[in-house]
Amino acid sequence: MAETYVFGDDSAESVLGPNDRNLSYLELILGSDMAVRGDSLTIFRNSPKFIPLMKRLEEKGRERGVLDEGEIYMEFQAISQEIDEEENKEEPPKEKVIKETISVLGKTVWPKTKNQKEFINALASNQIIFASGPAGTGKTFLSNCIAKALIERQHSVVYERAGDMFRAMSKAEFSNGKNDDADYIGQRVTECELLILDDLGTEFSTEYTRSRLYS
Repeated sequence: MAETYVFGDDSAESVLGPNDRNLSYLELILGSDMAVRGDSLTIFRNSPKFIPLMKRLEEKGRERGVLDEGEIYMEFQAISQEIDEEENKEEPPKEKVIKETISVLGKTVWPKTKNQKEFINALASNQIIFASGPAGTGKTFLSNCIAKALIERQHSVVYERAGDMFRAMSKAEFSNGKNDDADYIGQRVTECELLILDDLGTEFSTEYTRSRLYS
């Protein structure tokens, strides 16, 4: 069943983007073909998220201007969360409710999967966290959101790709003369409040990298 949303105040472009560049992305996340005609947007499959999402995007577009895919996705996640909570509020919870989210630049980042929720929840009670999984499951994205949120609160954060860090440390330590670079790298990773090592385990493992990792 088709459903149509009519934008007001010439705000269609802020949601759909110039030349309707965001249309294909909206079709992807809502799982339906859509059509634009003037200031109206029609979806050809009934979706409880369509109207609430368009209202939210139109409101955000007025505040921020033309939205990008990342902003659309964040609002889609927020709407999905609200709808799921509304549908399940009378049902007993099937699992522990995890309240932790990440706020970056005034935007709330919602974990998408159970494992992502557990990852964020683990931050409250652990000093060392390992996040593993296939590419594209959100490990680097969530880590960067966490880093950005902490930096906004004036905390010190160091983000390094594990292989790059080990190569820099090795080059500095085994070069002739003073090891100022090694001292600087060592100071950065030991004195920061949060150290994020990305792609840990993909670097070539040697006795040196193992000793440095656990020292």
